[in-house]
Amino acid sequence: MKKFLSFLFVAASTVSVSAHAIGLESFYGRAVQRGHVLTCFYENTTGATQNMKYVVFNFEPISGDSASYDVQDRIDQTVGPGETLSARTDQPLGSIRVNYCKYLASR
Repeated sequence: MKKFLSFLFVAASTVSVSAHAIGLESFYGRAVQRGHVLTCFYENTTGATQNMKYVVFNFEPISGDSASYDVQDRIDQTVGPGETLSARTDQPLGSIRVNYCKYLASR
């Protein structure tokens, strides 16, 4: 019975996460580091206004065997055609580098 309940919980969690991801579209930006501040810049070239919900930074440790990881921040901003959007992260930048940054927009 415990195994069944554990399986049911994992299945429900997976469905919940998958449902959250549906309806979001990725748009990659350009990550720029100035001092200890990392900013993701994105220019809307789609011709339509976009409703950005999150910004995601992907980091990788410079040394060691640690895996890369994401830092996701909710932003809830709109960006019109031809406009530029920027968002910063408060992640300490000691011995890590950024692989990429992207914005997640509702469809």
